[in-house]
Amino acid sequence: MSFEIRGIDTRPGLDPYTGGITYTSLLINPDENFVMVTQEYRDNSTPANQYHGVVMAYTINDHPHEDVVRRFLEGYGKPLIQAIIDGHTAGFDGNNMRGYLTNEAQEAKDELDIQLAHGHFPNHYEAWPVDEWYEYEDITAQTTDEELKELAKQNPDESHVILLGDALEYLTERRDECREEDES
Repeated sequence: MSFEIRGIDTRPGLDPYTGGITYTSLLINPDENFVMVTQEYRDNSTPANQYHGVVMAYTINDHPHEDVVRRFLEGYGKPLIQAIIDGHTAGFDGNNMRGYLTNEAQEAKDELDIQLAHGHFPNHYEAWPVDEWYEYEDITAQTTDEELKELAKQNPDESHVILLGDALEYLTERRDECREEDES
């Protein structure tokens, strides 16, 4: 029986708590026979079901496009993930539910670890904080609100570039700082 892909989200975002960039995580749930790719925050915590191996979580380096991850999950990664699901059991150890892998499943898990950590997926997103993206824009005290709105509406030329933060807010703050400097 083949596993279900319940969703793929590799588009990076901002962590609302730390301001850092999210990371891409592959979750494998052997008991429910599904995988899911999500964006996660670096919150320095691990859910108990992952800590005890009932659900497995892997970090995917970079932020590959969704179609690239889907091809991996349906191609090279499929037999590895299926071997992990088929060789996984969960049982109560007296204190917690724990996940266990057969030797074959452990070998597949080790290979999946290597592929996800060093697979170098092509076609990935680039996440740029707005202050870095607009760093060299010529904003002066005379820049009008309309010019700022027009500049903020311009999306990066490449579809793989994601701007993190509010462009108009950042550009307005830069302009206002220029105005304050001119007044002093």
